[in-house]
Amino acid sequence: MKLVLAPEGAQAPTPFASLAAIDPDWNPGTLGCTVDGQRHYAYLAQLLAEDARLTAVVPGVTRHGEDLGQRLSTQTPELGPAGRGAAAPAR
Repeated sequence: MKLVLAPEGAQAPTPFASLAAIDPDWNPGTLGCTVDGQRHYAYLAQLLAEDARLTAVVPGVTRHGEDLGQRLSTQTPELGPAGRGAAAPAR
């Protein structure tokens, strides 16, 4: 990657702009998946690859210090407080 310096008085490009220039599909702000969300997804994928069951990933289950169970329960209504695998209450 070529290092680009901004002319004096101009603002240097942000790292996010540089990443978007390399890969237009990488844009957590507009695609709705934050960097934290991507990290949690990767950690959950690691657990599942090690034969963990999704129903066992409850709040308090951590990976690299991240509470995957809490994140999963807030992101997936059908796996949230209504119970693992049970349908979420109608809203």
